[in-house]
Amino acid sequence: MQIGCTKNLCQQLKVIPQAFRDKVPLYAWHANIFTLHRKKAVLLAHDASRFPILLFGLKASHWKQIDSIIEKAILRALENEGIRPEVIQAFMRDAGEVVFTKTNDRSVLSAMNQMIQGIKYSENKEMNSEDIFQEEVCHYMGEWIFRHDGVYRSPREVLREVLTEKYGVGPDGSPRSIYSVVAFQFMMKLELDKHKVWRRVIVPANINFRRLHFVIQDAFGWRSYHLYRFDFFEKGKIVASVCLDPYSDFLFENENAPSEADDQVMVTRYFPKFRECTYEYDFGDGWIHKLKIEKIIEDYEDVRPVCIGGEGDCPPEDVGGESGYDDFLEAIRNPKHPEHREMTAWGIYQRYEPFDLSKTNRKLARSLYRID
Repeated sequence: MQIGCTKNLCQQLKVIPQAFRDKVPLYAWHANIFTLHRKKAVLLAHDASRFPILLFGLKASHWKQIDSIIEKAILRALENEGIRPEVIQAFMRDAGEVVFTKTNDRSVLSAMNQMIQGIKYSENKEMNSEDIFQEEVCHYMGEWIFRHDGVYRSPREVLREVLTEKYGVGPDGSPRSIYSVVAFQFMMKLELDKHKVWRRVIVPANINFRRLHFVIQDAFGWRSYHLYRFDFFEKGKIVASVCLDPYSDFLFENENAPSEADDQVMVTRYFPKFRECTYEYDFGDGWIHKLKIEKIIEDYEDVRPVCIGGEGDCPPEDVGGESGYDDFLEAIRNPKHPEHREMTAWGIYQRYEPFDLSKTNRKLARSLYRID
């Protein structure tokens, strides 16, 4: 596995880089060092796909074992992408041991430098100080767009393509998915008295609650404007809550149950131990959703959520709860209503639209990689 190091990184590592060998881009990376939040960080970019891996908070002891750290980071990144264990093993075996070389690809260097500038520009985004490997940053940067062979594509898309080309064949020679994750099939129902609004969505289990929030938002057509929380119950009482800000009294008022930050808790902490929960969005309008696991899929051959059914249009943001939604519908459905024109225009502004399965799945294809 060749790691093309910049001059600054070679100086930090105190190594003399080897001249690059007959490089196989699938097993090669470029790497650079920079300062972030007054700490040292290293960004790796995969030569074949530009897929990024960020290491943050590196100390003196880390530089002595950087080759091992890099190998473990690549391994974790592939695991987080939902790649089959046997594919990861084959990839790491074929890549071989880490060898530090000179840089030799300007296009990869350019993409890497763009990512570093983007990370610095977003310095207000918190890093995980408990872990060198920055999972969340790698996760969303994988969706950035770069030029690959004259076409603008995301690193994640290209990584999927090159790994499938090499390892997407089963033992019997037939095509197979390089992905395999456990997934939950959820029935998601918006609790309304007069309207049926529900979505049936398959969601990979290897995500945190922040990403599940985005899946729900895109499945229903919300715009993630407001606060939210997930509540788990036993015998009618809240026993756990996961939310955006666990320290806010406004978000969580039950001091007898634990409250946790949604970006720090994997959904498997509570599912499938709990088969259902409530998800409340916008505490002003008070939209309550019931999430219930209908099925556990042990070998889901994708890493993207997918909606396989649904009914009903989602109310627009800030409509004023169900009563406000009823008033809104009355106005837009009656051309003679005094507020018909105003409410129709407002609905368009709020992107109120009929439920469309194809459009919903186009949104869900990128739900797990949203950051806002």
